[in-house]
Amino acid sequence: MEVKRVGKRGIINLYLEINPSKWFFFSYNDGVLKTCSSEDEYDARVAKIKDKKRESRSKLTNKSFAYYPANEDAKISFVREMKKRYNFVSKNIRVVRENDDDIMDYQDDEEEINDKKKKKKDKKAEKIKKKKKEEESYEEEEEEEEEEE
Repeated sequence: MEVKRVGKRGIINLYLEINPSKWFFFSYNDGVLKTCSSEDEYDARVAKIKDKKRESRSKLTNKSFAYYPANEDAKISFVREMKKRYNFVSKNIRVVRENDDDIMDYQDDEEEINDKKKKKKDKKAEKIKKKKKEEESYEEEEEEEEEEE
């Protein structure tokens, strides 16, 4: 979820994921709510609503409110931005747009983190090995010096 202010307008973006194949996205900006989902029936119902019923005006404030189908690109952009901004990683989240080359897979991020951990561990093991070799070498030198005496 993201809540931000741009000028005098409030913007709210909300991504709800029930499981990797069932999600809902909502984006509210200046009286307009856009939404999309992985559920075809939900998207079809939102798209089917006629423009007259899609928009309403408050009798108290005279401000308008409308809702429309969102393009799935908006959801992908939002999730990508959250990932980038907050380094969000979850092994369970996989954001995929069907029939598209633009695939984000957070499992890749987890693999990257595991690779970094492994490299760090390997580097530490290498340092220990090097230190042990130096100690062995030092001990050998001491033994040689003792033998010479």
